[in-house]
Amino acid sequence: MSRIVIYTFGSLGDLNPYLSIGLELKELGFDVIIATSDIYKDTVEKNGLSFHLVRPLFSNYINNEEIAKKAMDLKRGGEFIIKEVIYGHIEESYEDLFSIASTADLLITHSICYAGPIVAEKLKMP
Repeated sequence: MSRIVIYTFGSLGDLNPYLSIGLELKELGFDVIIATSDIYKDTVEKNGLSFHLVRPLFSNYINNEEIAKKAMDLKRGGEFIIKEVIYGHIEESYEDLFSIASTADLLITHSICYAGPIVAEKLKMP
């Protein structure tokens, strides 16, 4: 059985399409692992898929009023999320993703998951 890692980041709106893909792949007989942030562990597992933690930890951000204000700023919110949250943790994301992707046959990533293409290239995997 082929193992597929699906790496996503963001809101439930980012996670849900990848859960659907994962469920369909599981129905076809693939071993599917969803690699994402800590706050989605229960959601992934309740859907019958395997979970693998990839930092940054969303739990460090969601209950922080100052961070929420920066992230929701209409002019600079997107910039803050990309520069501070995603780029600021790309080395950690790479390490976490590499550890699970090295056991997989295929890596599927969300477009904002910048560590994904780096890991795939390093492992010479599709």
